[in-house]
Amino acid sequence: MHRHPGTVALFSTDTGDAWVLDPEDSSARCLAKDGKPLPHGMTETPERFAIEWTSYYRIDAEVMTFLERSGGARSVIGYPVMEIQRAIQRMHAVH
Repeated sequence: MHRHPGTVALFSTDTGDAWVLDPEDSSARCLAKDGKPLPHGMTETPERFAIEWTSYYRIDAEVMTFLERSGGARSVIGYPVMEIQRAIQRMHAVH
């Protein structure tokens, strides 16, 4: 699904994972796994960009869960969830 995002959050981990998140509707796309880049699924023009979102995300306490649009799911312990939540709260406060 391509959609023109508003404000997005990007984060990476010490293990080499990187994600882009859209807090507006909890969409997510993995950009790197274990330090290996993945297809970024982004289209860019001078005026805007669009992301092909592949997942939805959910944060429950210390666990971040990714629900793949294709049907799979993955839960991760150890991502910087507190920092991610604070960044998302700051983003919401600005809008």
